[in-house]
Amino acid sequence: MRSPAGRRGDRCTSGPMSGRVAGVAADSKSWLRGCRIAPGSRGRHDDGMLSDLASELLAAPNFATVATLNADGSVHQSVVWVDTQDEDVVFSTLRGRVKEKNLLRDPRISLLVMDKDNPYRFVAIRGTATLEDEGTSELIQAMAQKYTGQPWQEKAPDVQRVNVVIHVDRCVDYKP
Repeated sequence: MRSPAGRRGDRCTSGPMSGRVAGVAADSKSWLRGCRIAPGSRGRHDDGMLSDLASELLAAPNFATVATLNADGSVHQSVVWVDTQDEDVVFSTLRGRVKEKNLLRDPRISLLVMDKDNPYRFVAIRGTATLEDEGTSELIQAMAQKYTGQPWQEKAPDVQRVNVVIHVDRCVDYKP
């Protein structure tokens, strides 16, 4: 059985390297000597399900950063409001935005959600996205209430919203 120690981002909890984080030492394996990784400090779920931490962070008004691929292969990132729909992650965007164009061409997407009270506690989610035109006003209204406590007011009356539904392939928890 492979030890969970030594993965980038893991924090040593005991021994001479206590407090160090994997990938920080010049010799990437030297930090492991005499070190124990905190149980539950990191968890990976490849079963298409959201972890308990992911569900918790997505239910709260925590901002998320989504990453999509531009046509030239470079990464496009933007901050969005997020929520869940069954075991999927959802957010709203406008038709014609870069992320919508990117997802129409290549549906692969990643998402990072950090705990607003402790940014060292976060989840990284990878999956594929589908775009849905149904329920767009309901989703943006629900998220506006969640994030601002106010109803959503479109800035321009002629904008067309689309819901992005992320079908989770992998969910990785990071917590101190």
